[in-house]
Amino acid sequence: MQIPRERILLGKRVLSFTQNQSKIIIECSDNSSYFGDILVGADGAHSAVRQHLYKQLDADKILPRSDDVSGSLPFNCVCLVGQTVPLDPEEFPHMKENRSQAHSVLGNSTMCTVGTITFLRHVFASRFVRFRR
Repeated sequence: MQIPRERILLGKRVLSFTQNQSKIIIECSDNSSYFGDILVGADGAHSAVRQHLYKQLDADKILPRSDDVSGSLPFNCVCLVGQTVPLDPEEFPHMKENRSQAHSVLGNSTMCTVGTITFLRHVFASRFVRFRR
């Protein structure tokens, strides 16, 4: 089943929500409000939906200790991803290959990983991830 396009709202900023046994009501920054059966908080790493939910759970003394991160996220890493413009295969001979290639380097003591992928049409992509302690 597909959700009708007119039922999906983008660019809304959720300020708060209330719920009971039968429905949920959200209040948005543009003074609009909506009700429904379920709220999906797909609003990023610093989710306003998550923050509001955690505040409610904490006030009700039912927030699991493992989720009590006091505003900070439970993970700490940096991830950079990039892609080149098409490269000249004469200057970069490995781009002449008729197949994609993937390479990864895992750091022992640096807690870093670097990955590269060559694509057809002479494009190169890379990924760098560094975990902080």
